[in-house]
Amino acid sequence: ARFRNPATGKPDPEKLKAFNEANPETLRQAMYLAQAPVPASYGTVPYWSANAFEATNARGESKFVRWQFVPEAGTVGLSEEELRTRPDDFLADELRARVKAAPVAYTLQFQLAQAGDPITDPTRAWPADRPGVNAGRLLIEAVEPGAGGACERMTFTPVALPDGLKPSADPVLLARAAPYVLSLGRRLSEPRP
Repeated sequence: ARFRNPATGKPDPEKLKAFNEANPETLRQAMYLAQAPVPASYGTVPYWSANAFEATNARGESKFVRWQFVPEAGTVGLSEEELRTRPDDFLADELRARVKAAPVAYTLQFQLAQAGDPITDPTRAWPADRPGVNAGRLLIEAVEPGAGGACERMTFTPVALPDGLKPSADPVLLARAAPYVLSLGRRLSEPRP
């Protein structure tokens, strides 16, 4: 439904409308993004998992969780006027300057599932009142270059987890590793300018 028509360069609006009406869950992230301000910095925006994981503590007690990285500098967005003054790649440049001045820190929190929360549906958010547990701290002290940097030869595997964490039975989570590996292969095989 989202393939672009070669004649118009845009998706067929009727096909897109029919798809959206038949699959309203696919619009949830777009609705969230339409309401959220554009981040002022990668260092002032929260990050979270849409997928659930089973966390087991040292006593062998398990709970399903979703992780969240909460910026210690707070969540800061830009107004439309401020956004118009920024170049297209301002977020990467801003993060490099920010980290050069001081490390960027996030609190890692686990949002704990309660009875009835969807464990295998990443399109549905859990209620905001779910308890959270501080699980760690992420400190960013350096930023690699973009294209051609060290990260270009790495891939993200969402089911490569540390001891104490296991993937849920979420079919989307379990399917994610394969496209990431495919993407890495394509990235590494593309001719360089």
